[in-house]
Amino acid sequence: MTELPIQISRLPVQPVTTFKLANPTASSTGGDGFKLSLVTPRRLSLHCCLVFRNFYVAWLRIVQINTDGSSTELASAYPLMQHMHYEDDAQTWKLVRLDQLPVSWNPQMFDSLCVYLSQPSPIWEVWELREIKLYVLPQEQADGGEVLTSTQLGSASPPRLEKKGSLGRSGSVAEGRLTQLLEKRASRTSLGQGGFGSELAANPVEDQATRCLDLMLRLRELLKQ
Repeated sequence: MTELPIQISRLPVQPVTTFKLANPTASSTGGDGFKLSLVTPRRLSLHCCLVFRNFYVAWLRIVQINTDGSSTELASAYPLMQHMHYEDDAQTWKLVRLDQLPVSWNPQMFDSLCVYLSQPSPIWEVWELREIKLYVLPQEQADGGEVLTSTQLGSASPPRLEKKGSLGRSGSVAEGRLTQLLEKRASRTSLGQGGFGSELAANPVEDQATRCLDLMLRLRELLKQ
């Protein structure tokens, strides 16, 4: 992927909030939202993406500001967390393809993006996006020949390109999520065996989820044969 040089500025404050706001920088911005624009205007490819690390933002509203002064809402509530009150996926890397939003962006009319951050849960005092980057996807990715391992579901590591497997895009995403859940389950199991199991008693819901994971893994192995 080719990184594009961007500049980030803070948007005017929206409704008053009692939560703490993080000061925006070139790589991190918190509070109500930010404006993203190119350092040097240039012709853009349709196949561009935002990459960033989430920090407790529940969802985004993304608006494209056009060169003629008009604006287009690309997404009204793009989800970053599966549940706003739980932090399981609150700090994962995200990749947002601008051409795959509910309304695709128009690079020929692009002036800037206004990104509004939302986190209605009162549990979290600070939320922001970190290490924000804008990339042009390589031709192989744009044509579907490769997939990015970090998608809307997120990952603990920055996105990277991998060859597409037999399960395709959705299979790769599910496989990555399964790996994360299994690693989490394995770490809890090892803690229990180490004498700390009294505080990690089995949860009926987790037991059912574990059985489902095992069945999905067996199905995956059968599909590979």
